Amino acid sequence: MKRHALMLVVMAALASAAGGGARAAPEVEVASALTRLAARHDFTVSGIEQVRGRLGRLREGALERRLRHLLAGIDHVILRTADGRVQRVILPGGRGAVATASVAFAPAPRPPAVLALRRKGAALVVVLTLESAEGRPRPQPLLVDSGAARTLLPAPLCAELGLDLEGVAPVAIALGDAEVRALPGRLAAVRAGPRRLVEVEVGCVEGRALGGNALLGEDLLGRLGARLDRDGARLVLDPAPGD
Repeated sequence: MKRHALMLVVMAALASAAGGGARAAPEVEVASALTRLAARHDFTVSGIEQVRGRLGRLREGALERRLRHLLAGIDHVILRTADGRVQRVILPGGRGAVATASVAFAPAPRPPAVLALRRKGAALVVVLTLESAEGRPRPQPLLVDSGAARTLLPAPLCAELGLDLEGVAPVAIALGDAEVRALPGRLAAVRAGPRRLVEVEVGCVEGRALGGNALLGEDLLGRLGARLDRDGARLVLDPAPGD
């Protein structure tokens, strides 16, 4: 009898332990839990207002598994980067939406655009397309490594492009270790390969200070995100945020 009673006690203890190990994950408020996970793992959430006040269960484990459990029964999309990191969680539906889940991969970043360079004496030249106020495109060679702070154009070219310089006072623009006097103007746009920039500031230079050349300025190079490749034979344009 004593042995039988002892076995019953042991079995009861084992059953209790097994029941405790199988307890369900605690319920949490979904929006709050998502906010904490997003801050901890550096991803964004859109549509979080759809789940305010809803309850879900937050388990341990890998991030995506935790999100799946937390959002069980809730329409959601998980965006991942090319290396598999969770980048964004989208909650498109309300309470009455049919629960679906999908995983999408963020598009791989586009490769940079590349423009061919040619040499003109000791200088490097790239051809860009300048657009006048009337929208007329004009392919134009520009010296790349001139040290000009602003894109500089000979005055006759500015006139051909229809730049309105009447009443404009000349300004000093750095050109290498020197300065040049130029009338500030503005092109409607400049196209460099697939990139098109609008409202581009230029300086129009009278006389022979530029030797008849157009100079690509550091300001425009910066807007294009342009850099020389290692061989100095190409101009590389880093993709813009919206590319």
